[in-house]
Amino acid sequence: MAQRNSRLAYEEEFLRANPQKAEKYLLEQVKMNEGDAAVLFDVARFYLRQRDLEKAETYMRDAYAF
Repeated sequence: MAQRNSRLAYEEEFLRANPQKAEKYLLEQVKMNEGDAAVLFDVARFYLRQRDLEKAETYMRDAYAF
């Protein structure tokens, strides 16, 4: 399921230019994989690409905490 959400998030962000839906899939992935630093880094990178530095920093800090 996690790989599915990663793929769907990628497709929504890059192929369909729909970052809101991509964010939804990424946040679902975070819920399913609590404490997984790799997932948190993926979300942080997403927010960096969206230029939302506050959220990116939050997820980056959480990733380093795990």
